[in-house]
Amino acid sequence: MRCVIFGAAPITDYGYYRDKISDKDFVICADGGLKYAEAIGRNPDLILGDFDSYREKVSHQGVVFYPSEKDDTDMGLAVKYALTHGMKELCIFGGLNGRLDHTIANIHLLKYALDCGARAYLMDENMFVTVFEGEYTIRRNEYKYISALPFGGSVTGITYEGLKYPLKNAVFETGDPYGVSNEMILDTAKMTIQSGTMLLIMTKDIG
Repeated sequence: MRCVIFGAAPITDYGYYRDKISDKDFVICADGGLKYAEAIGRNPDLILGDFDSYREKVSHQGVVFYPSEKDDTDMGLAVKYALTHGMKELCIFGGLNGRLDHTIANIHLLKYALDCGARAYLMDENMFVTVFEGEYTIRRNEYKYISALPFGGSVTGITYEGLKYPLKNAVFETGDPYGVSNEMILDTAKMTIQSGTMLLIMTKDIG
C-alpha cells in the first residue's frame, strides 16, 4: 500500500494533488497538512501532530495529539508511523517550499525511509525529490531538469545512461554541486552508483 502524507508547506494547485491520489492510498495528515486534504475533499485515514499550524477545531476521527515539545517534527511522526505499519512507498505533499529547516529535515526523512527499506519522495507542482542507492531508472515525464547531488558523503562509481551529460564511473564529493541541471535525451535514463547515497531532484522548466 502507498502512503500519502500531507505536510503544512504551501500548496496552491489543489487539482494537481487531487489527481495524484488514489482511493487505495492510506492518507496521513501531519498537523497543518489537514487543511490541504480538506481542500481537495479527501478524508484522511490518520491525523497527527501538535496542531500548532492547524488553527481550526479538529473534528475528524483518527486523530493523535502530541505535545509541542517532542523529539520529532510532525512530518517525522507521520513518516515513522507509516514505516512501522509496513508502508513501503511514501509520497509526501506539502513538504517543500515552506521553512528551509523543515524542508531540509524532510529530505533527511527520505534517507531515514530508505534505510528502513522503503521508497519515499517529496512532490509539489514543480518538483520531485528522492534519494537512492544502487541504481535509479527515470522515464521521460513532466520534469525538464534532473539534478543529482551526494547526500551525506562521497558517491562513487557514478554512471549515467540516457542523459544529455553522461558519466562513467565518476565521483561526486560533498560540497561540489557538479551534478546540477542534466536533461533526458532518451525515453528512459538510468543512474547507477557503486557506493554512497544520491539526492535526486527533478524540476519542471518554470522560467
